Parts: sequence; C-alpha cells; structure tokens
Amino acid sequence: MDWLSLVLGTGAGVAGLTAIGLCVYLGRHEAAEKHGREQARQAPLVAVALSVESSEVRLVITNFGVHPVRQVKLMDVRRRNGDPRESWRAAFRVPPAPTERDLLVSGATFRMALWLLDSAGQRLTQVADGPDLTYRIRFRAVGGRWWLLSEDSTRPAPVPLPRYPW
Repeated sequence: MDWLSLVLGTGAGVAGLTAIGLCVYLGRHEAAEKHGREQARQAPLVAVALSVESSEVRLVITNFGVHPVRQVKLMDVRRRNGDPRESWRAAFRVPPAPTERDLLVSGATFRMALWLLDSAGQRLTQVADGPDLTYRIRFRAVGGRWWLLSEDSTRPAPVPLPRYPW
C-alpha cells in the first residue's frame, strides 16, 4: 500500500463520517422541530382571572393542566385605555406580594395583588373592573417551551423560538 492510497482512503473515511454526522444532526434538528410543533398543539391549560377590590387588582393564575408549569411570571398589567406611561407594582404587604412563581403544579392557584400606578408613579385610586385591564403572563411548560398568555387569547400562545440560518 502506498501513501497516496492511504491518504485517499483516509479522506474518503473522513468524508463518510462527516456525512453520517450531518445526517444525525439534521435528524435531531427535525425531531426537535416536530416536538415543538407537538407542544404547540398541546398548549398547557393555564387560566387567569382578574378582579378589582377597592384600588387593588387581584390576579389569580390557575394551572388546570395535568403537568406542572415553571417560571410563571407576570410581565405586564395595564388599563386598556389608560395612559401608556402608567405602570404597575406588587401591592405593599409584609412580606411583599410576589409577581412570579417558580413552580405551579397541576390544580394549583397563584394569587397576586397589584397596584396600578399613574404616569407620576402614584397609586390609582379609581380602577376599572377586571375586563378593562390587560395583562401578559409568561411561563415554561414541562417540555421547556415558553408560553405567553394574555387577555386576548383563550389559550396560551407559544413564544417563538429563535431561527438560525442553517
């Protein structure tokens, strides 16, 4: 066997292994996308109820699904036709009311009390009923996919995953 045959044989072997590796990678990538589509069809059953008591907004998040959800976080709550500079914060309590929960098991409920603040940062004392408020809540399902729930949607919407150019 001469050196040329050895180099050509080694090159062919490396090319073959590269092709096999690429096929395995593409297969895994396709499987991950299929899994993501499956999760999108099986949206977690998380619901939000809003109520207003005096000038305190109460949000109740309930996991009606069979699987727990993680990293449940209130992203935003506002009056539907309010000043865009208005904001919100957790109602002052001892201890303060949390606006996120690491784990919400099946059947569990997470309650939070909030104050709406005007554009100057003062607490709004006249707050409309719950249907006049908008909210966005983000959470992560068991499979790792992020979901966004708002008052516009009857079911959570999957947060789009970043697309890579390969």
